[in-house]
Amino acid sequence: MRGSVLPAVLALTLLSGCAVAATAPPPAAAVGRVAFVDGTLGVIVADFDGRRIVLDVDRRELGSYAAGDEIRIDSAGRPLPR
Repeated sequence: MRGSVLPAVLALTLLSGCAVAATAPPPAAAVGRVAFVDGTLGVIVADFDGRRIVLDVDRRELGSYAAGDEIRIDSAGRPLPR
């Protein structure tokens, strides 16, 4: 009995992991425009509804943003992947 349950449990675990990975990204709480990118500090300053917000971004992602690009953030103020 134990031998037949283990493959079924492994299969269900793998399938549930694949379903989680295939879900859509979370919806954007706000969409704004990049005003400028500061590579020294590792931040992006973006305009959201007429006000400027400073966003901390991973330094590896800074190169993918330029002034005028659209940027989306979640409800916690974190940039969403492009």
